[in-house]
Amino acid sequence: MGFNAVRKHQKIENPRFLYWADVMGLMVWEEMPAAYAFNSTAVDRFITLWEMAGDVIADPIIREATDALKAGGGPVDPLDVDAITASNRELLSLHELIAHRMVQILLGQHRGRKA
Repeated sequence: MGFNAVRKHQKIENPRFLYWADVMGLMVWEEMPAAYAFNSTAVDRFITLWEMAGDVIADPIIREATDALKAGGGPVDPLDVDAITASNRELLSLHELIAHRMVQILLGQHRGRKA
């Protein structure tokens, strides 16, 4: 379609959308929604979103996978097609692991909750 990023204005997006955006290499710029009025419901919703983000950031599996992605696949000979393919497959597996774990966290399955 000719674009590589989308901006979601003050809307928490469905985890399925974020998963497929990650698979397709689409960067998603998302902002936290603002409350229309400051009341106890708005405070409860904000705290819930804040806790969900904290769960994702604090998860050891996501932290390790993110560190591995930042490190990259390691030095690979640019002429060795098999080594490049294996390195890319490893990085794609890490992306899939992160996406799957985020869905587990959002559903509460990382705490033993059944979906």
